Amino acid sequence: MITLGIIGVVAAMTLPSVVNKYKQQEAIARMKKAYSILNQALRLSVAENGDFSEWTFDLKNSSADFVSKYWTPYFLAVGGVKNPGYSMANPFTSPNGKPIAFGAADGSGVTRTIFKFNDGSIVWILSGGANCEIVTDDEGNEHQVCDGWDFYNNPRAYVDINGIKGPNVAGKDFFCLDISTKSNTFIPFGHSISEEEVNKNCSKIGSGLYCLEKLMRDNWTIKDDYPW
Repeated sequence: MITLGIIGVVAAMTLPSVVNKYKQQEAIARMKKAYSILNQALRLSVAENGDFSEWTFDLKNSSADFVSKYWTPYFLAVGGVKNPGYSMANPFTSPNGKPIAFGAADGSGVTRTIFKFNDGSIVWILSGGANCEIVTDDEGNEHQVCDGWDFYNNPRAYVDINGIKGPNVAGKDFFCLDISTKSNTFIPFGHSISEEEVNKNCSKIGSGLYCLEKLMRDNWTIKDDYPW
């Protein structure tokens, strides 16, 4: 009986650790998969439409038109959705508990289009840009044309690796990415930030938006200082 009691105590102490480790590895595997799908789609689109920096966004048309041209044909076996089913417009929080000013997770924001992967992961692609100018078409109508995608201070894509299940916390199941105009690839948001700033952001007191960058700098491992 004493032996069984000891075994029970040990199991109770180790089981949470085992479950937590499993969740970490699952999150890493899901993010790796999403990262691969995004970059595959970008490479295919660049091969057909030219360098990412040369893509043109015409605000006369909807952002959906932009995505339909540059993104939708290249997300193989992935469906677009208008509303993935979140209970609120801004469901995501930082490791510090503060809400993330994400804006319109339901897709109502004009600068975001939603894709849902077959495994349930959800991706928001930003479809807008800077370097805009007013042009007049053949009918004399004025509209704004933007190119260059000068979003250097903002993520270009957001990924929720397990959909609406939660916890919907940056660094756990919600990650941010940028696009390199030099290499035509998706890269972690915060890729050009110092090690100190990345660690400060990806911490229990930070916003967690640089956590994908931290994961990749740490060779896709969750270290003790990671806000899990």
